[in-house]
Amino acid sequence: MNPDKPRRKNPPVPKPTPTPEKQPGRSLKWLQPVIHALDYLFIFRPTLFFMLWTVVLIGLAGYHFTSGESIWWQVSVDWGNVLNIVMISLLFGSIFIFNQLKDITSDHINRKVFIISEGHVTAERARWIGYVAMVAPLVYFLLVNRYLLIIGLALLLVGYIYNGYWKNQPGVDALGNILFGVLLYLFGWGLNALPGRPAVRHLVPYIFICGAFFLLTTIPDMKGDAAVNKRTFAVAFGIKITIWVAAACQLLGFLAGLLIRDPLVTHPTLLSLPLFGVIVFQSNQAWVLRTIRYTLLFYAGFICVLFPWYFVVICVNFFLSKMYYRHRFGLDYPTFQVEDAIDDPDRSGQM
Repeated sequence: MNPDKPRRKNPPVPKPTPTPEKQPGRSLKWLQPVIHALDYLFIFRPTLFFMLWTVVLIGLAGYHFTSGESIWWQVSVDWGNVLNIVMISLLFGSIFIFNQLKDITSDHINRKVFIISEGHVTAERARWIGYVAMVAPLVYFLLVNRYLLIIGLALLLVGYIYNGYWKNQPGVDALGNILFGVLLYLFGWGLNALPGRPAVRHLVPYIFICGAFFLLTTIPDMKGDAAVNKRTFAVAFGIKITIWVAAACQLLGFLAGLLIRDPLVTHPTLLSLPLFGVIVFQSNQAWVLRTIRYTLLFYAGFICVLFPWYFVVICVNFFLSKMYYRHRFGLDYPTFQVEDAIDDPDRSGQM
């Protein structure tokens, strides 16, 4: 190329028109101020509350089963327990907020949980919301139930240690998430009575199951985590080993459930085992995401047979979230379709 030769400017390249499913919804323009205001709700990541509520209700149901009480299709509502669950959701939401503040860079790279990482809610404002959401439930539990206060404080302690020290230590990060699951189970059990030996005995299968679930959630975010030197289990050991360890944990959880004859474990876990079998031999992200989502669906569906009103709660959360992400960001989320999983803001369920 002759540097003295005049060069013709290239014509401007037109910007590609976003596909309809990527455009923010336009059919509800009059609702846009409300949808934008929902940013302050969705920084709590309510789509992850499916997991939180399911584990708490499993703990509640576990108490009834070990007490010999039949709770199939329990249509009565204990509003005190409902308020307790709302409060623990608020407390756990504060942990999610501080987790996002810690992971702004990796969340931006992974293109998920982007309400804070992309500035839709400022970090400073999110921090203050997190503090309020943390303190209010603790004050409530102090006045109502000291045992639940202990569980809430333990959750905050694990969340602090996890965010500060455990997230970059492969294996230890899984331990942190298992502890979250254990504490939520004990919270559910404690809604009716203080946990004793039966509660500890029934915890064993869920320790394996929580481990399996968390290990799978480290796979979809490997690229962004590695880019910011975040050494999750999947980054440290690779996809194959992560899947094999997760499948082994799920199988051990099923066998432990058989030993204690707990249908809350055996029935949904049995439904999930074929999915784990598939990803052992077909280790791709799409099948990993299917396994994560459908496994959680199986457990939640089984709980709905015990507490049918929970199905209503799930539907409200699901469709409110779907409306929000569609009309705020043009995303079809939450969804059980995984082909466009990279666009899902909470696709992994990982903290």
